[in-house]
Amino acid sequence: MKKILLLAAGLAMFMTSCSSDDSSKSASTPVLLTKLIETFEDNSTLTTEYEYSGTKLIRMTDDEGRFEFTYTNDLITQVKYYESNTLLQTETYQYDASGRVTTYIIVDNIDTDWGNRETYTYNSNGTVLINYYYGDAVSQTNFDKTATVTFLNGEVNEFSFSDGQTITYTYDNMNNPFKNVTGFDKINICNQEGSGVFHNVTQEVYTDISENISTTYTYNSNDYPATSVETSFEVTNAQYFYNQ
Repeated sequence: MKKILLLAAGLAMFMTSCSSDDSSKSASTPVLLTKLIETFEDNSTLTTEYEYSGTKLIRMTDDEGRFEFTYTNDLITQVKYYESNTLLQTETYQYDASGRVTTYIIVDNIDTDWGNRETYTYNSNGTVLINYYYGDAVSQTNFDKTATVTFLNGEVNEFSFSDGQTITYTYDNMNNPFKNVTGFDKINICNQEGSGVFHNVTQEVYTDISENISTTYTYNSNDYPATSVETSFEVTNAQYFYNQ
């Protein structure tokens, strides 16, 4: 679910005029993703649109349903996913006094026998230890596995799981579409995978599958992705649109 949340980006591109007022607004307004159009190998498409309050993402709507975000101050504390106004899943985030995520819980509101929980311990060497638990929508106390997360230049470098699996990430040096969205930098290690905070993932290498994920981008004049081609088990093309 977090993969849909942090990488299914949406944008509606506003073309600014050459007036001095518009130039000033463009310079002072953070770039925000507003719509994403994905095209799959069977030529089907998925359009995702984003709504903000300032730089806080409050709603993400696609052709299948919508995500609604709740903030406490500048931290994302809950995300609810609906289809046809029926609540299907709820994600909950808890933080310490320093604003670091300490617990992530995702539960199914229809199949209440399913729920996952992750807890995070921040080590003095800069790594993060994650404990994974499973259960139902009320309690998740059954231990599953652990993972150690390492970082490089502020981005997730690798997940190393206790079951032997690793996921290694490579990035470009351009702007991530979500870099200006309040709170997204706090939750980039949740749900058993990483996502870019400042830059864009160009490759994900998994030790337990033969098909890794590679993504190539073209960029706009602000150095944000304009298009991308993701290659894995299938090829997905994407077009990005922004508020400026």
